[in-house]
Amino acid sequence: MPPRSRRQLDHTQLNLLTQDGKRKRDPRGGSRVGAGRKPKGPRSSEPHKTRPVLRAYTPVHVVLRACPEVRNLRRKQALRAFAHASRTVLTRAHEFRVIHVSIQRNHVHLIIEADNRMRLARGMQALQIAAARRLNRLMRRRGQVFTDRYFAEQILAPRQARNALAYVLNNWRRHGEHLNREGADRRFDPYATGRAFSGWTTGTATTPSQARHGSRASPTESVGNAHCSASTAHRTAAETHIEVRPARSWLLSIGWLRHGKIAPWEVPSRPARPKPAPRPVKL
Repeated sequence: MPPRSRRQLDHTQLNLLTQDGKRKRDPRGGSRVGAGRKPKGPRSSEPHKTRPVLRAYTPVHVVLRACPEVRNLRRKQALRAFAHASRTVLTRAHEFRVIHVSIQRNHVHLIIEADNRMRLARGMQALQIAAARRLNRLMRRRGQVFTDRYFAEQILAPRQARNALAYVLNNWRRHGEHLNREGADRRFDPYATGRAFSGWTTGTATTPSQARHGSRASPTESVGNAHCSASTAHRTAAETHIEVRPARSWLLSIGWLRHGKIAPWEVPSRPARPKPAPRPVKL
């Protein structure tokens, strides 16, 4: 290693030592309070850390957060955008599978199965790009749709898998979206894939038409009008149908059933933190 110049040595000594001979903290970096990238909005994005190693038998709970400019995702345009994106990633089904989706106002919950960490990253990239492009096209807007980084939590136990399924499929009840304008309680979230879930305690909807629209054509309609309305409803249902794949992992197919099926009216909640142990009483 070549020796450093006199100027470099003096500069290093002045930065490391104070007049008292003590080590001086470098003000230009290092671990300290307030260091790092500042959040751009009221909520900071996910930390840019290396994600843990992912195995093929480990499902993942993913959360996508929308930018404030998008405002509300619970609209037909967002449902059509994610339906298009789910069909786009079907070619990756051998390495990346979307098991369930739940669209909320400013975020989207997904349960994903991927072969490894790289397959998860590439699949989520393709899903986000396809959904963002279609949503911008339908809403006639331009710009960013999702934040720069998504949240991902690996599911490692049967109880955690059961809680994740209930949290994703019934997440609309946490936000009060399950009541319609008349105040009646609806059964399944129209912006989630709960109708394709077979683990409900009371089964699923009877027909796809009732499941997606909740109404039938009036018997007083003419044959021509009934045919047009049926074809229009079928086309709309196909455009808003999110394609999901059956789970292959043991946790999402069989393991979670150890802790019971999920009721459609179950309100999920975050897991409670363990209470601290009581302090010993001094006598």
